[in-house]
Amino acid sequence: MPEKYGDIDFKPPVSVAEEAEKGLEYRRRSGKGGLSSQEAGEHGIGSGVQRAVNLKNRNNIAPDTIDTMLGFFSRHEKNKSISEENLGTPWEDAGYVAWLLWGGDAGRTWAKKIKSQMEAADKEEAEKKEAVKTALLRQSALFVLRISSQNEIVYVKIMGKEIGIKVEKLSSDSVRLRRGNKVSFLQSTGRDRWEEVNEHGAWVRDYDSLGEAIKNFAQVSV
Repeated sequence: MPEKYGDIDFKPPVSVAEEAEKGLEYRRRSGKGGLSSQEAGEHGIGSGVQRAVNLKNRNNIAPDTIDTMLGFFSRHEKNKSISEENLGTPWEDAGYVAWLLWGGDAGRTWAKKIKSQMEAADKEEAEKKEAVKTALLRQSALFVLRISSQNEIVYVKIMGKEIGIKVEKLSSDSVRLRRGNKVSFLQSTGRDRWEEVNEHGAWVRDYDSLGEAIKNFAQVSV
């Protein structure tokens, strides 16, 4: 699970589990609705039966599966209601059973909620990355060679050698530097000054800029 989604609860609520359980029961009665894992594999698509089992058991759902669920609900909106001829025997309506297997109306509402939280987390992470890059370009122009936006890597040149430092913005005033198994924690003390602290938060040393701190970290990690 990506660290940026650490505050999101990917465990399906009881209402979703109950809809999926109903879908599994209806499928056992009629054999209609959804595909088994084997059947789905033959068609190269997701298994409604396996998804229902995961939802019924309230297993944590992966972020990409949330997207898959939303895709299913969008494509099969027409199946969410029981057809007129099956009002007395809903288990015979394959489309309705499939809808339940993916969590039913409750599942769609929950998946939309989780997707919204994921998008908010994506935006927050992007803003943190941009803030770090802006600070580095402002404070470290003399020694930063380039910044990889994809991997959050700052490349600096030390003693003729190009060194890649991973920079992670932890909060509005704290940053973690990482290279291999070496890690450094930095906290802003205002006016572009930073201090290095250990994993317990104890002071180690002061720096006049974030750029100076990164340069020192690169030197000691060579």
